[in-house]
Amino acid sequence: MGTHLISFTFDDGFEKSGRNLAAMFEEFGLRTSLSIIARGAEPGFPPPDEWHNAPRGSWELWNELAARGHEINPHGLDHTNPRSFPEDENARKLEECIAIFREKLGGFDPAKSVYCCPYNSVTPQFEELLRKKFRGYRPGGNPVNPPPSKAARRINCWSDGPGNADANLEALINRFLSSAGGWLVLGMHGLDEEGWGPLSSGYLRNLLKRLSSDNRVEVIGPTTALAKYS
Repeated sequence: MGTHLISFTFDDGFEKSGRNLAAMFEEFGLRTSLSIIARGAEPGFPPPDEWHNAPRGSWELWNELAARGHEINPHGLDHTNPRSFPEDENARKLEECIAIFREKLGGFDPAKSVYCCPYNSVTPQFEELLRKKFRGYRPGGNPVNPPPSKAARRINCWSDGPGNADANLEALINRFLSSAGGWLVLGMHGLDEEGWGPLSSGYLRNLLKRLSSDNRVEVIGPTTALAKYS
């Protein structure tokens, strides 16, 4: 294990960004991690907010990318904030999300997956439910986590927006690389003009090139990290 693990996750399931991210990570021998809204591919699915500003991919695409080794994880049933609903409704939505993933994504098993929380938000009751259902779950919080372990469940992440996130991500990465290390988890969205806090394609490609050549660093998806180091 490198001293500095970095997990990039990309939320919301934008089709163009998903394809381009997969190709970009593959260019450096890496695999990306995409978190998908369970109902997002349905015709007429309403955008949850103004930052859902690009077409979403199909289950055919997500299965193709999963077969190429990329992580495909849940990002909720319909991208609603659990703080806005009673706990029984949150539980119902979670069960429906799991059912759709089981039906649509080959080989899906929640016990081996990381649930990427919409709006990086949880309630205490919903958090306890996620602990029971998933290998891990990704809300907001201090994004430098302890190294992956068998006991790990909550994996905090960093997000930035609504504008371009290049500069703030660069500052965060540099601070992390000058530290003693740990596991940095990033909750990003799309590329270029897609989504909340997008990254520029050129910036991300250069960053991945730099990180992949640094022998202190391992760029690894959260599900893969938990499986590899538990």
